[in-house]
This record gives sequence, C-alpha cells and structure tokens, in this order.
Amino acid sequence: MEQKRVDWSVIQEIPAPPPTDTWRPLAHGDYVLAAERALNEYGLEVVDSTFTVPREGLDMFGTLYTSHFIGGKQWVLGLRNSNRKALAAGVCAGLNVLVCENLVFHGEVVLFRKHTSGLTPDVLDTFIREAITIALGHMDKLVEAQDRLARLPLTSAMTEHILVRGALEGAFKPSALPSILGEHLEAETETFGLEYPDYTDRVARTNAYMLYQAITRTWRTEQLFQVHKRSTALEKIFQPLLTEGSYGTAQN
Repeated sequence: MEQKRVDWSVIQEIPAPPPTDTWRPLAHGDYVLAAERALNEYGLEVVDSTFTVPREGLDMFGTLYTSHFIGGKQWVLGLRNSNRKALAAGVCAGLNVLVCENLVFHGEVVLFRKHTSGLTPDVLDTFIREAITIALGHMDKLVEAQDRLARLPLTSAMTEHILVRGALEGAFKPSALPSILGEHLEAETETFGLEYPDYTDRVARTNAYMLYQAITRTWRTEQLFQVHKRSTALEKIFQPLLTEGSYGTAQN
C-alpha cells in the first residue's frame, strides 16, 4: 500500500478525539513537539522530517532526522501514534530507523506506551527521553560494526556472493544491480584514487561497508514498508561478515 507523505503543517491541524475515563488520545502534533523538545535537551536538532497519516488521519507515522551523525550515518527518531484504540504510541531511535503504515516499527531501540489515562505530558516526555538515552548508549556498538565492515576487504567472489544473495532474497531490486556496481566502484575510485580496467582487480580494492552503502542507497525512492523488508534481508546477508569476517567458501 502506498503511503502518502504530508507536511508538518498538516500534522499540526489534526485534532485528537475526545478522551474517555480510561483512554487518553494524543494529538499527533503534540507528540511530535514533545519529541523535538526531548531531542533538543540532548543537543540533537531536528533538521528534516517525514510524516504519513493513514486511516483518515487517525494514525501518524513520523521520522525526525537530527543534525547528529555517527560514523557517517544520521541519527534518527521515529514516532508512531494512533487515535483509534488499536495501536500503542511508539518511539524508536538510532541510526537505522523505520516507521511505516503496515505496523512495522524498527530501530536500535523501540519502546511502546498505551494510551491509558496515565499518559500525561510528563509521562510522555519521560517515555521519549528513555528511548533516546538507551539509543545513545548503543551507538558505540553500531559504530564498531560499521568500522569492522570498513576494515574488511572484499574479494570478487565475496562481492558476487553478496550481490547474488541480495537479488534473490530481496535486499534490492535486481534492476538496481548496475547502479549498485556503479556506486560501489565509484566509491573505490574516490577512496584509493585509482582506476583499474579489470573488474576483479577493482573489486579487490573495496570493503564491505562500501558495498553495504551502495546497496542501501538504491532504497532512497522506495516506500517505507519495502525498505524495511530490504533492510532485514541485507542485515541477514552481512551478519556472517560481522561475526566471522568472511563467507567461508566464498573466497577469491
């Protein structure tokens, strides 16, 4: 299902339904503003945002992109809100965050809070701060994983293994393969200042993180739910490189 994105001005205009004795709906705009306040307290400025409001505006899925980068990746806070008594409010935080309409909610840290009568502004602020605090504590491990991939050179056989699995398991569209190879080898040229006429020689100068980035860049125009599926598939493919440093028999 295609998700139509809306501007912040639209989010601000959507009211919360009337509360009951046991249920406290939360205006989407109030939720976003609370998240921005919490981020500012940690010195994280929101520089961009995206929002979708499916189901006639009763649900809201938002992503707040901050000014903070770790290991070249942007630190992001994701928000999920629902005023139809179906979903708990959610917040996820980290470097790889996904919030989308098909209920996928993914990040390094994910927390949920039901819309009960106890969901006061103070409780909401504490809830968001908790997710940010935990996520920031995990950043060292994420940066370490990126560094390990960056230090791992790829043979041509390993590159082909990753690309074949990626196409078969849905980490990217098969039609994106030329783009991935182009960006991957372009990154190699920029990094080493060298150009090799032979493909095998050029691939031998690359590392796992360069290939990972080349693949993820092909997701930029895709819908959020599809990005989640591709991200899950790609993480599974790259996991042996993080834990073992190779694919065993996939050597050049």
